[in-house]
Amino acid sequence: MAGYGLFVALMVAGYYYNITFVQLGLIDLGTRLVGMSETAVSIWMASLALVTLVVAVVTGVTMDRRGWSTDLRTKLRLLFGVVCLQFGLTLVAPMIRTVPGFGTWIVLASIGLGVGFPVSFSLAINLVPVPDRGYVAAAITAIAYFFANAIPLSWSIDVFSQLMVAAMAPGVVVLAVLSFVRFDRLDAILDTLGE
Repeated sequence: MAGYGLFVALMVAGYYYNITFVQLGLIDLGTRLVGMSETAVSIWMASLALVTLVVAVVTGVTMDRRGWSTDLRTKLRLLFGVVCLQFGLTLVAPMIRTVPGFGTWIVLASIGLGVGFPVSFSLAINLVPVPDRGYVAAAITAIAYFFANAIPLSWSIDVFSQLMVAAMAPGVVVLAVLSFVRFDRLDAILDTLGE
């Protein structure tokens, strides 16, 4: 149950972040605060997708070749790094006012997403048994889309940033504990999940 809960929580948070902050918040940031046209923002969003794809492939191959894909603690540490990067990017996003700043944000976000996708999805190997993965995937999608639509928010980068920073802060702490803290009971749980 710990594996199911951890995987669902991580993936719901990731989906929600991408549905709201990345897909909706960046449009508001680019058009309203930076003053770009919708076409220019769309081009940057397409760039985000392409860079994310390249980084995800490189990360997946690297994980496979270095044996990281079979080490739960390594995956948790990588995910901790990704969440820290996203936390920082989310915090500073409303302050961006220039096209170069927007472009830098996009590139850094692409790196975070590109590392985050293969690491997150590979956690299914450790945390969710094969027969239950379809049910878990359905639950993740349903919960993420429910929250994205049920929480009435203004579709502005300022509101999304405040909400996501508040939501991500406990996740950063939990991932730090799972990644770096060593004590017998936690080690036993992670070793069981890792097997």
